[in-house]
Amino acid sequence: MDGKGKTKDNDKARKDIALYCRRPNLELKLHTNGKMLKPKVNYTLTTEEAKLVCRWIKELRMPNSYSSNLARCVDVEKGKMSKIKGHDCHVFMECLYSIINRFDYFTDS
Repeated sequence: MDGKGKTKDNDKARKDIALYCRRPNLELKLHTNGKMLKPKVNYTLTTEEAKLVCRWIKELRMPNSYSSNLARCVDVEKGKMSKIKGHDCHVFMECLYSIINRFDYFTDS
């Protein structure tokens, strides 16, 4: 969820995109002040969307022994998840993320 220092999306990788992938929407762009601008990728959540996902996880109830209490790993105000264990991360990515994609959760609020 766009953590600082936790991504491999750096300037060198964006230059490689121009050479190997031919995805112009992800390439570095020259800004008017002379600096290079790195556009956001299309799968990055906005701050409000991240807060909605965190609120959903905070209110989520799981069956006993399915995963630990994910609500303890969520900070709704900042829109971040932290201290999540490996199995819980697997549960989130394999099961819960697909539920978020199926339902139009972001437009209900």
